[in-house]
Amino acid sequence: NRHTYPNIRRFRSISSTIVVLSHWDMDHFFSALDPQNADILKRTWIAPGPVPNRPTHARLAADILRHGRLLLWPPAGLGPIGTFGGCIGRASGRTANRNSSGLLMAVSLFCTDGIRRILLTGDADYRYIPQMFLEELDAVVVPHHGGIRRAGGTPAARRGAQDPACVFSFGRGNSYRHPNANICNEHQRQGWTTRYDTPNGDVVFYCRDGQWRRTVKGTDD
Repeated sequence: NRHTYPNIRRFRSISSTIVVLSHWDMDHFFSALDPQNADILKRTWIAPGPVPNRPTHARLAADILRHGRLLLWPPAGLGPIGTFGGCIGRASGRTANRNSSGLLMAVSLFCTDGIRRILLTGDADYRYIPQMFLEELDAVVVPHHGGIRRAGGTPAARRGAQDPACVFSFGRGNSYRHPNANICNEHQRQGWTTRYDTPNGDVVFYCRDGQWRRTVKGTDD
């Protein structure tokens, strides 16, 4: 499905010094291999361990270690870690299954009318995500591009949330036919009233002047 990758792969200016890689599938790190994005390798990366024993993965890990830092999250023994801006942890699936054992992030945005929480799932099914990540959510990136999975487990949007949003990240024309219609409907039933599809543009959540906002292709919602 490489033909579904974005034509423009150059990263926008990134101020963060930390990169969190959810898991070692190429569609989640492909752009980091592009020479025009070499600066991203100079940052500190947090990724699930171990690194898969394959040439492309080994090359990326070696490049990060050569230019920056690579911190590997152990398969077991380390629980979620909270920060001022949210929480990071690991899904509870078998380590051999990269999708269900990847890293997760719940990001908190502090707006004047309250805290907004956004869940970044990677490819991890909801059933492998600790409950603390699934509560009081205002936005969620739907697991595994909205692909078919076991029914149920979709978290409900936070009660009283302002236009709760779900994001389906996928490549147009992919062979898996992501996203799946049943998964889309299941999220709508759980109160996710606003839907964004990434082929229509990058989706950014942020606070401006204290207000909760969303941007797609530079157009404010």
